[in-house]
Amino acid sequence: MSDHVRQPDARWHSGVDRSILDGFRRGSVASFLDRVTIPTLLVQGEKDTLFNIQEALATYRGLTARGVPAGMIWFSGGHSGEPSEGDLSSTAPDPAIQYVTQRALGWLDHYLKGTGPGTGPRFAYYRDWIGYRGIATPAYATADSVDVGSPTQFTLSGANGMVPSATTPGPGTARLRTPPAGLPTTHDTPDALGLVSLPERDVAGTYAQWDTAPLRSALDVVGTPTLRLRVSAPRGVGAPLADQLVLFARIVDVDATGSATTVGNLVAPVRISDPRAPVTITLPAFVHRFKTGHRLRLVVSGGSTNYRGGMRPIPVSIDAGAHQTLQLPVV
Repeated sequence: MSDHVRQPDARWHSGVDRSILDGFRRGSVASFLDRVTIPTLLVQGEKDTLFNIQEALATYRGLTARGVPAGMIWFSGGHSGEPSEGDLSSTAPDPAIQYVTQRALGWLDHYLKGTGPGTGPRFAYYRDWIGYRGIATPAYATADSVDVGSPTQFTLSGANGMVPSATTPGPGTARLRTPPAGLPTTHDTPDALGLVSLPERDVAGTYAQWDTAPLRSALDVVGTPTLRLRVSAPRGVGAPLADQLVLFARIVDVDATGSATTVGNLVAPVRISDPRAPVTITLPAFVHRFKTGHRLRLVVSGGSTNYRGGMRPIPVSIDAGAHQTLQLPVV
C-alpha cells in the first residue's frame, strides 16, 4: 500500500488548502465591495441554500454603510426553487405581470434614464402564505429597513421544551453524540438540485431538539434568528482542527400531524473551539409563517447531509436555562 493511501490527507487535519481559500476570497464580493459606488438593487432568493439571504444582507449593509444607494428584494425563487407565478421569469420577463421584473426596470429607468415613478420601497419581501392572482405584488410586504422584525425570545426548558422568555424554564439536559469522520446523521433535503428528497429524520442519539407548545396564533418570522448556547463537551479546548466540536443548528416547522419540515432547508454549521465559553450562532435568515396549531422546533445535531461534520465523535450535553435562548425577528 502506498504512503499516499496509508497517510491521511493533511486537509483532513488542517482544513481546506490555503490556495482554495484564497480563490474563494478573490471571488467574493467582499474583495471589491469597497469599490462599488453605483446604485445597486439586490435581488435575493428566499429559496436558496447555495447563496442564502445572509450574504445579500452583508452586501446590502456594506453598501449602505458607505452611503451607496441600495435596495433589497427577497423574491420567491432562488437556486433551490423556482419563483412563483407573477414574480419573476428569466426566460420571458414581463414587467406588466411580474413584480421583480417591474421593480428592476423601474430601478434602471430611474438611475439610467432619469424617468419613471422612482425606485420603489427600499426593502420588499415575498410572503408565500398570501394568496393572489396575476402579478405577485399583493404577496410582498415593504419597509424602509431590512430589519423589520421585533426580537422575540424563547428559552430552552427541560430536556426537550422551549418556552417564551417571560416563562420560567424548567431544569433539564439534552444529550447527543457527534458521529465519526464527519458523517451525515440527518436525512434532510440535499442542496443539489434534482436529487430525491427523503423524509426528514435524524439518527437517534446524534441530535437534540426542543419544541414550543402548539402556537395559539400564527407566528411570522422575517429576518435572522440568533441562537445563544453553552454546551458541555470534553474535547475542543486547544485541540487541533480535526478534534474540535462541530454542530449544526436548524429551525423546524412541525404541523398538527407531527410532520416536520426544516424551514427553507437552511442549516447553520458551527465550530466550537472552546466548549467552556457560550457561543452565539447566527442562523440563516428566512421569511416564514408558523401557522396556528403548529410547533416551532430547534434542532442541534452532530451531522448534516449538506456539510461535513467534525472528524472525531464527541459526547455533548446542553442544559436548559434562562441563558439558553433562541431569538426570532417577528413581524
